[in-house]
Amino acid sequence: MATRLAAAVPAWLVVLAACGAPSEVSAPAARATQSPQPERDPTLVDDLAVSVSDPRLASMLRRVAGLRGLAFLRGVPLVQLSQAQMMGEARSQMRQGMPEALIMGQEAFLVGLGLVERDFEYRQVVLSLLGEHLAGLYDPRSGSMKLRQDLDRVSRRNTLAHELVHALQDQNFGLAQIMDWREGRGDAISARLALAEGGASSLMLDHQLGATQVMAMNRERQLEHLQLVSEPPPGAEMPGILWGSLLAPYRDGLALVAELRRRGGWTAVDEVWARPPETTEQLLHLDKWLGREPAESLPELPAFFSRRIYWDVVGEQGLRLCFEQWDSHDVARRAASGWGGDRLAVFRDGERWLLAWHLRWDDGPAAARGLTVFREALRRNTRKLRSSPVSQSAAHNVAFGRADGVTSECVARGTLGPLAVVGSGTDVAVIAGPFLRNSLAGVVEASCKQAIRRAQTILRE
Repeated sequence: MATRLAAAVPAWLVVLAACGAPSEVSAPAARATQSPQPERDPTLVDDLAVSVSDPRLASMLRRVAGLRGLAFLRGVPLVQLSQAQMMGEARSQMRQGMPEALIMGQEAFLVGLGLVERDFEYRQVVLSLLGEHLAGLYDPRSGSMKLRQDLDRVSRRNTLAHELVHALQDQNFGLAQIMDWREGRGDAISARLALAEGGASSLMLDHQLGATQVMAMNRERQLEHLQLVSEPPPGAEMPGILWGSLLAPYRDGLALVAELRRRGGWTAVDEVWARPPETTEQLLHLDKWLGREPAESLPELPAFFSRRIYWDVVGEQGLRLCFEQWDSHDVARRAASGWGGDRLAVFRDGERWLLAWHLRWDDGPAAARGLTVFREALRRNTRKLRSSPVSQSAAHNVAFGRADGVTSECVARGTLGPLAVVGSGTDVAVIAGPFLRNSLAGVVEASCKQAIRRAQTILRE
């Protein structure tokens, strides 16, 4: 069974993935079959605030509430929309839920690390993908639900089941309050978004297959059934980091919810909602949530430019997503799993942008694994530049080796500026830039030595 993608703002990138706050939560419903005039489902009603007693939706409401073990506390406004109207709704929700500083900061983060081209525009890329795949969404701020009206009967019912779980979550646990984005809360929001999507996806499997069969399936079989594949759909022009960010809430959230249900059913899931994870580390490692292990609070980053556009916490999930662009999934997962805390900031001075990132691991060996993957990032940036005739003369590495326990390495990248990584003990500092988003805006006068000095300044704070 193929899957329609969710319209949620990603885990980290939204890094950002976060790193963005979700303005809406949406369903990976079954892909609609092609039909010029899809059969209308009589249980779905346009422009109606549905109550539990409404006979046209009573059976689905009772089924979802019964499977989940929660009660609907009020009606759920439900509207069916055309594809164009759904896109307009997604565009509006994105504008309201993602401040301009957040968008600019996340774009600069990805450009600075060499994960996307310098002209990358997050909104345009995501909306382009959603144009074909958006099946439904739930908006916690209004408590309303939107469904594509051209879905076939099975797809509509599966999507409705998924979205009704979000309505239950919102009415019982308050999604809008715990997912409201603020600077420094990106990682916490990513963890809670994954908990929400994992719960909705798990119940949708119950709706399709029955709880007994679902509980007998391992995580990979559940993901396979939902078609949460690791590769973008054919023809989708989307950077790997963004695709991974879109899928991460479902994949990671489903893994957590499946483990919780094995331990104590939906009651165990409700206990996590009562004390939602504060970090994606707690999401990915249940023992960290049980022990309420906090992230280390790192100091404010030095003001390298007078204007700071954005700051946030990337978290273990976001770090893993980055590492997956430079190494295998297994290496990335292991290198990110020792995450102890981080702090990211993006600065701007006219046309010049600069990224500063301070990371801390739990111990020295974990930091060494992370540093190894960052070195692979430097090598890949170098190879990418040397493959471009325009940039060949600008691509070179400057390795400073080890001195007094500090390891430094940097690659110069022309108008993308230097990318420097410095490690000391359990800490790593990354500096990208100054760089230009517009390659015609001028010349960047920045050296690897300057970037390394900035990174060393971070580690001394």
